Amino acid sequence: MQQEAQQMFGISGIGILGMGLVIVIVLLVIGFREKEDVFRKERFIRAAGVVLGVLIIVTGFTWYSTVVAVATTPMTFEDVLIITGFSSIGGLISGISCYFPINK
Repeated sequence: MQQEAQQMFGISGIGILGMGLVIVIVLLVIGFREKEDVFRKERFIRAAGVVLGVLIIVTGFTWYSTVVAVATTPMTFEDVLIITGFSSIGGLISGISCYFPINK
């Protein structure tokens, strides 16, 4: 006897990306408004850069999972290139935001 499982609810990838973008904006605003503590300013701006890089990486996977859920199409070479491009750009943004110093 086989039993079937059904999904009770779905998680919105677009909603998670939107919340992440709000977090990036809040971190940037707090970082740029900081005048006294330079190290705190750097931490907030770098954290925003890392979160933005991760969001760009996740955007490619969210796009592909949405395409797979809507239309049952196989993954093509163009899909691999798009996901690789998003991942590369997101990794560059995260790495650059951690590496370069923030000027006063």
